[in-house]
Amino acid sequence: EPKSTIYGITTLLALYYNEESSYYQKPDVYERINIALDYVRRAQRPDGTFDLLDCNFYSAPDTAFCVRRLAPSYKLLGKYGKDEKSEVIREKIYNIIKDAAYGMTKGGFHTPNHRWAIASALMASYNIVGENEFKEVALRYLSEGIDGNEYGEYAERSAGGYNIINNSAMIMLAEESGDESYLEYVDRNLKMMFTY
Repeated sequence: EPKSTIYGITTLLALYYNEESSYYQKPDVYERINIALDYVRRAQRPDGTFDLLDCNFYSAPDTAFCVRRLAPSYKLLGKYGKDEKSEVIREKIYNIIKDAAYGMTKGGFHTPNHRWAIASALMASYNIVGENEFKEVALRYLSEGIDGNEYGEYAERSAGGYNIINNSAMIMLAEESGDESYLEYVDRNLKMMFTY
């Protein structure tokens, strides 16, 4: 599955670039990262989206979850990957993110948390690729207003599942937009869950 493969890639990248890791700069790890990225690229739909293979096809939200993992890895490579091998990986990730972002601009969502996953992934994509359309679509989603109440509850009322997705999206939105007001939703939500 593309999403779980991407999650594995991001873990391998963290290990490959960490000098304290026993996997640091290991050739077989580099090879596996490339094999996995090539699979992800083949699995990416022509419109840039990814499928969640058991139920969601041409899925903007599932594509957003993929980009939200790849974007920090792309930045990690910019900071720690200073060789030709790193450039190969970075270019592959860049192309996946760019095409995925175009796909997300055309897609929709089917649960409330997906809005924030898509908006945060599009803002990260905008900061990587520089395509204004990505930011514009993210801002359209955000213009609806965040569905967190004064107690910290999101519309889905899901302390066991979707709160982490919403909170992660709010953190990414704060980082990618420079607007720290998104962190207020996270703060209220975490305090609410601690109270529970």
